[in-house]
Amino acid sequence: MPGQFKKPPPLWKQREILKLRKNGISAAKIEKRLNVTNYDVRKYGGKSINKKLSAKDWAKLYPGLKDKLLSKDNSVVVKAMSSARNRRWLENPENKARAEESKVRHRTTDRYRETTEAYRPQAYENQKAFYARNPGLLAQHSSAYRKKVREATPPWIRNNPKYKKQIKDIYKAASTMKGGPWEVHHRVPIEAARSKGGDIIARGLNVPWNLEILPQRTNRWLGNILSIVGSKGTGPADTGLLNENILPLWPEGSNLFSYIPQRPKYKKKKK
Repeated sequence: MPGQFKKPPPLWKQREILKLRKNGISAAKIEKRLNVTNYDVRKYGGKSINKKLSAKDWAKLYPGLKDKLLSKDNSVVVKAMSSARNRRWLENPENKARAEESKVRHRTTDRYRETTEAYRPQAYENQKAFYARNPGLLAQHSSAYRKKVREATPPWIRNNPKYKKQIKDIYKAASTMKGGPWEVHHRVPIEAARSKGGDIIARGLNVPWNLEILPQRTNRWLGNILSIVGSKGTGPADTGLLNENILPLWPEGSNLFSYIPQRPKYKKKKK
């Protein structure tokens, strides 16, 4: 067996092999990362750690995929098992962070831009056809968004003609500028999250200094991602090198954030 007559790897490598195997890292990746043999991985990582699971085993772990995993169509089962393995791999925080970094890097490549440009017209037609079949849904979504914008506009903005005019001018400029289409983007989204579909971590205000005009494509790509919480912008358009700790204060002591959820202060109970 290859590697069995060689010296065993150092103790730190043996511990690292076991740790990586427990995290679900494949033997091939461990060999390459630690420069060890397949024999070393099996010996010090344990054979039962990367146990092959059947479709029934995966169905017990992920009930949401049960129907597909127990399907009579083999191609459906293979795809479902692949999805289940991917879910299990993403349960490790390190793997999840690595996947997010890879996704961000991919979205800045020329290949991604070309692919999205080619797909965009078809996606627009699909969306148009969907709302044509469901006219009430479009009205509902539009109404819900207008309500969020209204709630995110402070009273001292609504009651001040100067600020109201500034907001109207920004929206008017976005609709009349050449070289479009352009859209108005909230630098701190009204319901901001770290990633699309993630938990809300901040709420932005609908104020003139929180608005900027971006290409429609960039605005749709950013969605509700909070891309200015760090020292560097995370989106392809780089929406600014702002930091939440150095945001300037604006009139009436308000900045771009309406709030950031914080841990409540401990209150001593009265005796």
